[in-house]
Formats: sequence, structure tokens, C-alpha cells
Amino acid sequence: MTTILHLSDLHIGADSNARNLGLIINHINANYGEDVPIAITGDLVETTSHRMYKTCASLLKRLLPRPLWIVPGNHDLCAKGVDIGLGLDADYDLWEKYIRPLMAPTKRHLPYIWHHGGLQIVGLDTMAGTMGDWIADTARGAVGKRQLYALTQLLQHTPTIVIGHHRVHWDDTWHRLRDAEAMAHIMEPRAVAYLCGHQHKEERVEGNGTVYLASHQTTYPALRYAEVTIGEAIERRWVWL
Repeated sequence: MTTILHLSDLHIGADSNARNLGLIINHINANYGEDVPIAITGDLVETTSHRMYKTCASLLKRLLPRPLWIVPGNHDLCAKGVDIGLGLDADYDLWEKYIRPLMAPTKRHLPYIWHHGGLQIVGLDTMAGTMGDWIADTARGAVGKRQLYALTQLLQHTPTIVIGHHRVHWDDTWHRLRDAEAMAHIMEPRAVAYLCGHQHKEERVEGNGTVYLASHQTTYPALRYAEVTIGEAIERRWVWL
């Protein structure tokens, strides 16, 4: 049985989110050992700036040496999470400078791959298939063909948890992956679970052998994170501050 803490949509730089994240980190450090991994499914910052990234990284460092599994969201790669419509590529420089060094060694380009307690964890960039294609709103992401192919290869044998920012199952198509059907086809039933955020709403969907768990915003307005237990069944308990 494996326990994973799930945080999402920290949005450091907006409201009182930096202070709130500090309170959450204090609670985690007081209640969980250093072997409990933490998955953070995107939108770490409100908008792309050195100041916001530096603040976020300094807070997350307080969770070390716990394993940190972190993937980017639309706000992490684009100003306010919106492409200005010129087909510009996402700028990964700030992500590489401040966030990737917090994680256990893994290759530079996503998907990230980690291992813990007999599980394989695959971290996806759900913005990879959205930039450079003249869209105006990146709220609806895409995994892209390269990562989908990689995921197909990675899901051959080891029990796997997949994490990403955008949702696979969601009625609001503007906040769901554009290649959601291809993603579900690859994951089910070979992935144990998919953890995500993005829409700031709780959701649990029972797929064909794959459980989809979407998180609230962790830092605002109510402070909470999820404790996910992976065993014969997958259980999720909300921890409220």
C-alpha cells in the first residue's frame, strides 16, 4: 500500500496563496514522514515571472527530502495561462531554473519518469500539444503525439500512476485535453490512476481499470490537499486546514 499526497493549482502570486501554501507545508511536515511522496499537478504560479517562480521554489524546498513529482500547467508556461494568439512557443526556462531542480534526477524533457514503492510514476506536460499552433486560449491542453507514444511504451508492465494538469474526463470541453480520447485509450486499463487539477473542482471518475482523480485548488479559498492511498482499491481522503 502506498500513500501519495496530491496538491494542485497553487497559483503563487495571486491572493494570499504564498502564505496559504506555507501553512499547508507546515501541516505536511508535522504529520508525514520524509518517505511520503507529493504529486503537484500544475499551475504552481499565477503568471510567468522570476519573482513568482522564486517564491514558489523557496516554499517547495521546505518539503524536501520528500520525493516531489511536479508537472507544469498552463499558468506555468504562459502569462496568465493564455497564449496571446501569435503561435508563440511556451518558455520553459523558468520552469527549468526553479522547479525541475527540486525533483529527483530525471531526464530534462517530459514525460518525467519516477519510481516509488513498486510503482512507476509518469509526469506529462499537458501543454506540449497546444503551443505554436495559433490557438488563443491554452485552457484546453493537449499531450501531443510524442508523449502519447512514450506513454504507450511506458505502460507495458509496471503498475503506473500518471499525473498531468488538464483533465481527461470533464464535461466542459474547454478545460479538457484535446486528445483526451487518445489518452484514455492508452491508459485504460494499464494505468492505475491519473491525477490532475486545472478546473479547481473535485472529481472522481471510474474508468476501465483506471481511476481519474481531479483536485481542488489547494491554496484558495479553502486550504486542503488530498491523501491518496494506492492498494487493492484507490482511496482519497481530503485533509482540510
